[in-house]
Amino acid sequence: MNIEYAKLERMSERGSSLLRLIQNNHMPLVDLLVREAIQNSLDAVLENEGHVNVEFIINQFEPRKLNRYFEGIQETLNERFKDNSYHSLIIRDSRTTGLTGPLRDEDISDNKYGNLQKLIYHISIPQNNEGAGGSWGLGKTVYFRFGIGLIIYYSRVKTKDGSYQDRLAACLVENEEKTDAILSRIGSGPQRGIAWWGKSIGNNKTIPITDSMEIEKILDCVGIDLYSGRQTGTCIIIPYINCNKLLANASPETNGDTKSTLYWNREIKEYISVAVQRWYAPRLSNKCFPYGAWLNVSINGDKITREVMLPFFKIVQYLYCKAMDLDTDSFKDRIIDKISINRKAIRIRNYLADSSDVGYISYTKLTREQLLMNSPYNYPEPYLHILEENNASESNNPVVLFCRKPGMVVNYKTTGDWTDKIPVTNTDEYILGIFVVNSRNRVAYENLNLNLDEYFRKCEKADHANWEDITIDGVKPSIIRRAKTNVRKSIAAEYVEKDIKKSTGKNLGLSRRLADLFLPAFDFGNQPSQTGGTSGSQQKREKRKHKIIIESNIRYSQNYVQAPFKIFCGKQYNGFLIELYVQSEAGKISAKSWEKIENIGQEFPLEIISVCFDAIRESSSSITLKLLNKTIDINRPVISFQKCTFKLLKTEYFQIPYAFTIDLPVRTGHEIYGTITYKYKNKNLTSGVDIKYKEKES
Repeated sequence: MNIEYAKLERMSERGSSLLRLIQNNHMPLVDLLVREAIQNSLDAVLENEGHVNVEFIINQFEPRKLNRYFEGIQETLNERFKDNSYHSLIIRDSRTTGLTGPLRDEDISDNKYGNLQKLIYHISIPQNNEGAGGSWGLGKTVYFRFGIGLIIYYSRVKTKDGSYQDRLAACLVENEEKTDAILSRIGSGPQRGIAWWGKSIGNNKTIPITDSMEIEKILDCVGIDLYSGRQTGTCIIIPYINCNKLLANASPETNGDTKSTLYWNREIKEYISVAVQRWYAPRLSNKCFPYGAWLNVSINGDKITREVMLPFFKIVQYLYCKAMDLDTDSFKDRIIDKISINRKAIRIRNYLADSSDVGYISYTKLTREQLLMNSPYNYPEPYLHILEENNASESNNPVVLFCRKPGMVVNYKTTGDWTDKIPVTNTDEYILGIFVVNSRNRVAYENLNLNLDEYFRKCEKADHANWEDITIDGVKPSIIRRAKTNVRKSIAAEYVEKDIKKSTGKNLGLSRRLADLFLPAFDFGNQPSQTGGTSGSQQKREKRKHKIIIESNIRYSQNYVQAPFKIFCGKQYNGFLIELYVQSEAGKISAKSWEKIENIGQEFPLEIISVCFDAIRESSSSITLKLLNKTIDINRPVISFQKCTFKLLKTEYFQIPYAFTIDLPVRTGHEIYGTITYKYKNKNLTSGVDIKYKEKES
């Protein structure tokens, strides 16, 4: 094949900058490639096809046989790759259009580039069909980061006259600043680190090869056959991949040897299989998929059917179908039959045209048994399925994932604005939820005229890993922010209320050592005095109203503690102060006393990181819980809500947060639920909490 090397021109990209375009260094490269490759295939699916085929092939090839087709770099490749064989990765799809469009730049008209020009010769030109994967056109750069930057593109298309045409071209993108750059011997002057191969048309220009016999010889070097009959599709060939290096960076670090024992971290084909399930569970082998062709994937000939999917991703697919209100009778198996699903519409006002439904959520609470984590199955915990660090604490964070029309999971979230205030669970349970955009609805806000799926698509970053509201045509609606808020409130309302009822009155049963590290187990603080004439049952009710209870699901991690609490405050008090102290042989040492120069003169060893107030209700009425979702911390030490004021206090000398106060409205009792996050700097000290009430003024 003839070479076309990119010359340095004004406003032109260089290889080093192209490789940095997708600023996603937290997601493994294999996952980025799987997401991009499959989405490209789904975007190109033929009309009225029931499914689209995508095959991943990992095989070996002889370098010298392939290198001879690359004019200008053949000798460099032979010098660098001296072994008899190397690995290549091939992604081949069918039932797709293939790389359609003009072969030459000169034949482009009305900005109709076609898939060929978009994928091989240009950058930042996205798909424009409805429901496409991305809106940036930058995802394709991930191919160049996978091997040595060399990619071979083979495709078969149906032309306007009804005949079929094979097309093949290659491209190399590398960091031109490296001393061992492959293209450093090509041309003169400043290098761009970019080159193409194909058929020369003069003036340092090439177009794809269309001679089927010549293409067949090149494909034979990597063990691939031509498309035949009425087949059309695209084949991406990435030679010189390093399987061990890709696997080494593919999973998060975990405690102990868990990472090394995960079976999908041992073989690249196994990891790709899990990555496909991780990001495309809603559409993979799902004949109920509502938005076009379902996804049929195989790896070295082995199909990923629903029967062989990991239990966790089976459940993800089931949740998706429930959220979309699809027929799930065909899903019945030993895993699904044991799961109870909740479904809700997520509604926002004043932004949408057809209805207030911005999307739908389905969610559930799963046990280790339901996830087949116990013997004899012993599947890993959910966090290892979704690239999260192993959760080795005393509780489990919730997992919320989200997607739109293409059926690709945008991301899984265990913290942040998708999950805040959804309660953690004990180590034997997991809350799992999915949000799916109501793609058929439309935005009706000021002068915006687009469907909801297109709005969310525009709000995706180039790596498709998150959604954030953006300004479009001078307008920035808060659709996504409101959707996130309502998702977490809906799930929290289901489990906060239940968890509160479940844990009321429970003794912690913690060991003496852990209790000494943090708080008394329950029922501490001064009890109110009783007046004469009150019955025994009345006294008992009154006593329950004036105390703080620390819940049983305390979470410990290194020197931090997260403790859920309940505060009961009766009518005769309009507020109280909760203060940390250190217990010594001589008695309690308060934060103020600890930091006095003549006493100890050091920082107080106990520090409040944050206090989250989850819910509140008037204890004298039957009003249900009001979700607060309010937090005080060092950056926001004071907040107010319906005449209630929450304030974080700091020590005078070292400004260490050591206490918080709550001022309440007059003439009403309250129940307050929340979580205190607390740091201790010395494990050998015994700590505790004082609670002091403010009596109401007469």
